[in-house]
Amino acid sequence: MEDGQMTLVVWMFLALLRPADAAAASSPEISVVGVDDMGVILKCEAGGLMYRPEMTWLNSDGNILPGGPTETGTDSDGRYTVRGHVTIQKTYNNMFICRVLQQQINHKMETEIHVPDGVFPRPKLDKDVIIGVLTLIGAVLGIAATVVIIKRKLAQYAICRVLFCC
Repeated sequence: MEDGQMTLVVWMFLALLRPADAAAASSPEISVVGVDDMGVILKCEAGGLMYRPEMTWLNSDGNILPGGPTETGTDSDGRYTVRGHVTIQKTYNNMFICRVLQQQINHKMETEIHVPDGVFPRPKLDKDVIIGVLTLIGAVLGIAATVVIIKRKLAQYAICRVLFCC
């Protein structure tokens, strides 16, 4: 076999291997693992990866979200598994993407999730706001009570003057 033919055969062999490597990998799987005061906590996991993966979280506009540290490990066959978490807040469409990239082979996998509005925590009233509202209600009731008392006293004084000519 000539040198050019050997190069072509090797190149074709590598081209055939690359899709098989990528096909063996699982697509990223996203799940909701919890809700806290900060938002909804998502987990993304992908396994069976031949090359060291990088995980990135994105919103629906393609902006990178700050996620926690990713965990990367290998199984007994030397294949990688990557896992990461992110806490998200409610957006206009609540669509989020987990992207796993194997840079050595330029292979990107993405999974998108829609988180329903009802899953997000409801905003809690601030303690200071509650105290302020209760104080305002108390002040209004106090003023109303004072006006009623003064009106009664004036009415009693007027009756007293009419009856007793004080």
